[in-house]
Amino acid sequence: MAAYVLLTSILLFSTVHQTLTFDRPLVATPYGKIAGTYETSYSERKFAQFLSVPYAKPPVGDLRFEEPQDIEAWSGVWVANFTTQCVQLKHSKTGGVVTGQEDCLYLNIYVPQTDRNEPMDVIFDIHGGGFNFGSSTSYSGPHYLMDRDIVFVTPNYRLGVFGFLSTEDEVVPGNTGMKDQTKALQWVKNNIKYFGGNPDSITLSGLSAGGASVHLHFLSPLSKGLFKGGISLSGTALCPWVFQEFPLQRAREIGSAVGCTQDSTLSLVTCLKQRSVTQVLESVRTQRVWMYNPFSPFGVVVERYGKRPFLPEHPFKLLQDGKIHDLPWLTSLVKHEGLYPVADFSEDESLLELEKRWDELLPYIMHYDQTVPRTLMTDVSKKIKDFYFHGEPLTKQKSLRLQTPANLSPTFYYYFSYVSESVFSFTQFLGIPANKRLGVSHGDALAFIFHNYTALSKYTQKDERMKNILLDIWTSFAKTGTPKVEGIEWLPVSRNPNADIIYLDISSPDEIQIKEVSELGHRSFWDSLEIQENEKLFDSKKDEL
Repeated sequence: MAAYVLLTSILLFSTVHQTLTFDRPLVATPYGKIAGTYETSYSERKFAQFLSVPYAKPPVGDLRFEEPQDIEAWSGVWVANFTTQCVQLKHSKTGGVVTGQEDCLYLNIYVPQTDRNEPMDVIFDIHGGGFNFGSSTSYSGPHYLMDRDIVFVTPNYRLGVFGFLSTEDEVVPGNTGMKDQTKALQWVKNNIKYFGGNPDSITLSGLSAGGASVHLHFLSPLSKGLFKGGISLSGTALCPWVFQEFPLQRAREIGSAVGCTQDSTLSLVTCLKQRSVTQVLESVRTQRVWMYNPFSPFGVVVERYGKRPFLPEHPFKLLQDGKIHDLPWLTSLVKHEGLYPVADFSEDESLLELEKRWDELLPYIMHYDQTVPRTLMTDVSKKIKDFYFHGEPLTKQKSLRLQTPANLSPTFYYYFSYVSESVFSFTQFLGIPANKRLGVSHGDALAFIFHNYTALSKYTQKDERMKNILLDIWTSFAKTGTPKVEGIEWLPVSRNPNADIIYLDISSPDEIQIKEVSELGHRSFWDSLEIQENEKLFDSKKDEL
């Protein structure tokens, strides 16, 4: 009998409801029993879902801003049937809507009903949202994946000021949200076998900040041995919005906004722990100059202090020095990445305001407001406007070029340009009508992998084929470390940094082919600008010496 079948049963809640019997999946773990619920997949396959399983102690009170702590065992049965999200300013044109709760370190587990006897491969998906918003259920519906023999896990992790505050010393070294991810991954490594998953076959996946997170786990000493490969969609460790510039300054600005003393970093953090969640979160609005921009004021830092750094050096330096977990990596872009968040201001008078205030606002939207000398800021903004109205995401090619020679394991890349006929588009999050297709937005390829909590309905025949092709790519990669497409020999990116980039071009279900290109995202143009990031960051330090 399959491991999953052994773990499910009829659960009688005799101590609470003396006369009620519930047909629910029940799993026994070292922490206690966990009861879930049953759902039906896209193809009407039964699966179990366990929503909001705790993986760490609630990070409240004295544990605010601290590293995640081990969860303790509970008595009775944990009923995992509710959703959670970490406290955040959720993306909106007004600068953000306050939502979520501070007690949020939970993960969701989805398990298909199967007759197979061997443990199933595991996909551990890290949600996007610029490290400042989003949740484990914001767009990662399991209904398509549950048609395959995959155990699917989605964790929450602390966001924004609560997950990425840094005082640049041992008081709060930083990257607490990334350490939450690692704690969740460790929990899955130790416990997924009780749900029918294979702890030795865990593949990370993520979109945007989730994709960057996946890439960062390749570089973190804390994540070594916890996964066997990763999928990064539309986000890598070298994207400009990943890193937080001048984190201590930001921490002090937050403290000033809520009336905290600045005598020392310890007194600052002690005071911030005494303020309400809403007070601290509302203070983040001072970091946003226009609408929701910059969308990631709090992000990843290099941890110079602390006993257990998630990121001991800058990602560029770690990649350059080959300090990387040697594991397969699959990465991807879509044709119109900039539609998210450009769609945010493309439909109304906001676009006109951006046009008028281009030199003032673009540095914040494109996240170079603190990485270009003030004397050159206007010049850089003008060059970008002259080159094209809105730019492709920066540094994607650099991640490929650095990852492949540093990694003996293969790196694969695909480019997605298929405009769906009916599948959810991420521009709908920004108010664009479902029947209005502006292009292939940031995140749109993922909508064929995850259901987005709109009404679950059958795809058109063409969209159905596209869904199955992408699911094949993901599940074959999760199983073998090599993505497969029927009838195509997909070669990894060359380890020679001077060679053309080999990639899979997906234009439609009928137009899939291998192509080669010398550069991605107009790299030569972006390299010509005086933006002090990645290799230029290190060149400038050398010049100062």
